[in-house]
Amino acid sequence: MYHEVAERSEIDALTRKTQRGYILARDDFEREMELLATAGFHPVSLSNLLGWSRARSTLPPKPIVITFDDGFAGNFRHALPVLARFGFTATFFVVTNKIGDPAMLSWTDLSEMNRHGMSIQSHTANHPLLSTLTQARTREELVVSKQTIEDKLGASVNFLSLPNGDSNPYYVQVAQESGYLGGCCSRFGFNNRSTDPFFWRRIAVKHQTPLRNFEAIVRQDPRTLAILRTTAAAKAAASRLLGKKNYDRLYNLVFGVEDQEKSARP
Repeated sequence: MYHEVAERSEIDALTRKTQRGYILARDDFEREMELLATAGFHPVSLSNLLGWSRARSTLPPKPIVITFDDGFAGNFRHALPVLARFGFTATFFVVTNKIGDPAMLSWTDLSEMNRHGMSIQSHTANHPLLSTLTQARTREELVVSKQTIEDKLGASVNFLSLPNGDSNPYYVQVAQESGYLGGCCSRFGFNNRSTDPFFWRRIAVKHQTPLRNFEAIVRQDPRTLAILRTTAAAKAAASRLLGKKNYDRLYNLVFGVEDQEKSARP
């Protein structure tokens, strides 16, 4: 799970839009993709993953799904050329009401990315915490984002990513009724055929992730994964204790990030 990719000279200016830890330097991202290519990993789509999870199709050796959340402009300027260099595909989850905003992707960018074989999927219309929404508002967020992307790009939208990894009791039913086939959360871990396709797990790759740690993650080194699982569990516990809304606000306050919920309001 990635968020933004930028030149090192751009990182300071972008820290108001997202936590610095989620901004990856382009040269680091390129080294990670080169490592995947050299080690024989094969990026696959979420459709490929779904087909395999339903035992309807097979996956290539060393399959890996590369995803990006939010829809930052660097996904087009920096990540796309690197992915294209290695012949890789990736899934980009975008917040439709933020497309075209400063530092975010435009519809022209997304159309070009789609033309290059990238999958453009939903990250809701406004990036709300789903736990704060009613069933009707949950449906609106999912339906509007899906329809907007399909109308603008003429491509099918079958998957979504949960904003901040947050959910509610209505999510799965509403997603299914709205035409989604699966979704990604932010729970740390790997996926198998028993994983709920509406809660596929991911591993965040961050600004401070050393290349040796990245290699250890994709090779599933037990010691590295144990440390990361412990860290993820501690963060999840803090989020439950404070409440997801308060946890995210505190996190953004500490790192000087704009209130995403506030900026999403009309």
